[in-house]
Amino acid sequence: MPPGFTRLLAQTPVVAIGVFYWVRPLPSHMNRRRFCAIVGSSALAGVAGCLGPFAEEEPTNDDPADQEPTPPESTPTESTPTESTPSEEPRPEPVLDYEPAWAGYQFDPAHTGHAAAAGPTTESVVTWRTDTWGPTTAPVVGEERAFFGTGFWDHERLVAVDRDTGDRAWEVGVGHDIHPSIGVADGFVYVAAEDLRAFTAENGEAVWTALQNAEPDGVTVTDGVAYTASRDREEVYALDAHTGKELWTATVTGITTPTVRDDVLFVSSYRGVHALDAESGEEYWAIEPQDTVRAPLTAGEGLVYGTHREALVAYDADSGDRQWSQAGYFRGVSPALVDGTLYVSGHPGEDDQSWHPDGRSGPQALALDAATGEVEWTFAPETFIRGSPVVADGVVYVPSRNWLYAFDAESGELRWRQPFEWSVGTPAVADGQVLANVGGRLTAVAGPDAEPAHDSLDALEPAPYPAAPEYRETDFYFGTGGYEVTATADATVDEGAPFDVSMDASGDFIDENNEVSFAFELHNRSDQKIGYSHGAPAPLGVITLGGVDGTGNRITAWTDAYEESGHVHDTPLRGVTMVDSIGLSTSIDPGERIEETYTLSTETHELQPGTYEFSKTVTVSTDGLGFGGDEENDGDGESDDEQSEWQFEVRMEAEIQQPAPETGETLFGLAILDSVTPPEAFVGRFDVAALAPVTDRHPGLIEISLTNESSDRDGISSQGGWPFGSYVGEAPDGSRVVLLREDMYAPTDVEGDGAAATPAYLPHRQGGTGWSSHGVDAGESLAARYLVFAHPDDAPLSSGTYTFKNGYADGDVEFTWGFLLAVF
Repeated sequence: MPPGFTRLLAQTPVVAIGVFYWVRPLPSHMNRRRFCAIVGSSALAGVAGCLGPFAEEEPTNDDPADQEPTPPESTPTESTPTESTPSEEPRPEPVLDYEPAWAGYQFDPAHTGHAAAAGPTTESVVTWRTDTWGPTTAPVVGEERAFFGTGFWDHERLVAVDRDTGDRAWEVGVGHDIHPSIGVADGFVYVAAEDLRAFTAENGEAVWTALQNAEPDGVTVTDGVAYTASRDREEVYALDAHTGKELWTATVTGITTPTVRDDVLFVSSYRGVHALDAESGEEYWAIEPQDTVRAPLTAGEGLVYGTHREALVAYDADSGDRQWSQAGYFRGVSPALVDGTLYVSGHPGEDDQSWHPDGRSGPQALALDAATGEVEWTFAPETFIRGSPVVADGVVYVPSRNWLYAFDAESGELRWRQPFEWSVGTPAVADGQVLANVGGRLTAVAGPDAEPAHDSLDALEPAPYPAAPEYRETDFYFGTGGYEVTATADATVDEGAPFDVSMDASGDFIDENNEVSFAFELHNRSDQKIGYSHGAPAPLGVITLGGVDGTGNRITAWTDAYEESGHVHDTPLRGVTMVDSIGLSTSIDPGERIEETYTLSTETHELQPGTYEFSKTVTVSTDGLGFGGDEENDGDGESDDEQSEWQFEVRMEAEIQQPAPETGETLFGLAILDSVTPPEAFVGRFDVAALAPVTDRHPGLIEISLTNESSDRDGISSQGGWPFGSYVGEAPDGSRVVLLREDMYAPTDVEGDGAAATPAYLPHRQGGTGWSSHGVDAGESLAARYLVFAHPDDAPLSSGTYTFKNGYADGDVEFTWGFLLAVF
């Protein structure tokens, strides 16, 4: 694990949307644009909006009694999302001979994830992707079109595209909180959001709306019936799929999309797994598992399978009795079931034996005997994150954060893996291609004979490369020449304390051969045990020096105790991302010493010129929790001696300066050829400029800023980081360049020199790749500088025009913004 670290998660928050099944948040009817506008400038949004997964419900006067479905007032156009509203117009008729290629989440009502279709088997090529953004649903595939849900907060919508080309056919607004499970049957497309709605597959005309404001948890459609559950109303519903009329209601607080097989409906609640008669809603049985099952259950022949944080469990479909259990962490994923084999992804629990032959304990894809739970094969790639698989023509397709994997179903051999910049959702398979929602963009992956697609901005016309590129004036120091450091440290102790404390600094230069160190020591001179409480890890917690006197960033001094504690979590991109919120205590016996050394080196993230400080005050006691033996206490719960406490304070300071700025020989010039003009309704303005060329001493540098030009504080949503989270630019020939935020790199994060220099990691594979929201003050600018490298798979750097694009939205409009970067 690299010892470079940066700010804590609480200081640099990141939203990550996993590829597993989304856990629906509690509802809120608060206007989310206003919420984002009044929260802090780093307000984050989960997949359901700014309020995140633990929002409290705002009281309403909605009557949860049965509501009649409402027919539509008008038909949506191909360009304008609309809402269905009551009218007297006749309801569209179903198409009873309609044959969808992929009808719902994990293909069928039983959620087996298995289809007779075929997808790419030996290699993968991306053939098209839509310019849509935001929270996503799993796609469904009709006769001619694919359907999916996407969109930032107020812009969530159902989109229909040609399943062969990705060309948009129509889209329709569906309100807030679109659920990942949608369905298509009998010529209608069904979507759960604030309500349950049906639209025609042909043109998106609204058919009916039911369960207003119930926020149903997905939908499963089979045999002319639409099944759903509402945790808000604590009920499971069956509705006529053609009219929306309610057929029956069961009082079960369903929290997963219902699973239906052999006229039995299976659903999970907060308190158990339930089996209901699919025709009447009568409950057959209910059992309480070890933990809450939060992903749709998978129903097989005589068994039904559920996953949670502690195990994958098989239940008898007739009685609910547990048949077998495979220990491990499987929460949020649904297994696929094919010919007596279960396919799933997860990772072993702390006390479990590894599934993998070489003892690996990380996330893995695995196949199990569906009757016994015995593991048949496993695969454990380094970057794997669990996701819900699907199976077609002997190939298992597993989404995993920024990858889509294809495994041989029988042996577990890796067939291929396709990288992406955004998180990958549960896919569908049809017509020789895999369709997956990638960061809100429906993406098609086909075999090696397909024509590859490359990102472009059709509205932009690139200008000729400038003969003499101009660069905005800036200070740019990449760090290859090292850093001059003036480091000081000291410690003070209360008078009369029976211990000594020291904090000493050493070193005055940081480069590949030198580092700056801060050495801490506490010596107990007394004849009693002393101790103190602190955060993780011992002895002082994580030491982060904050910037002062205009220094905007912060740096974290490294010690191996971070990694050894198990309580400090990091990534190569951001260093320390989280520290477990846990109280620890350290005790020192008479005469003993504790020591620790903290270092700043070329592996320290955000190491930039500036002044940084750290101080900490600690209270030490001879009578604290865990100190002193039973012989020192008479059993009345109080110490026989008067409690004694003292404090010590440690202080550290580092003034970092750069030697003379680097120049070097220019290898490639950089220029911004054009950029997208945001819609007039958008509150912000973008600026992008080239700051420095690529030389034999440093990579290129550009700056991107987003400014709120309105007169009010407002909320803006974006895919990925801020102000620009799309880190990979693509040229027409498929070659790529990578952006790496200047304030997040460590000098050792670069491999190679000159045109062959590449980042040691790709930023979008190291952290969250979901969407987030910021509250931006009137006139405020969010700006960042980005280093420009060749993509590691395409190095060395080559001339070309590279397209960068990303999704943005405010309360009025959602759009794609981007720019053309010339490397020449």
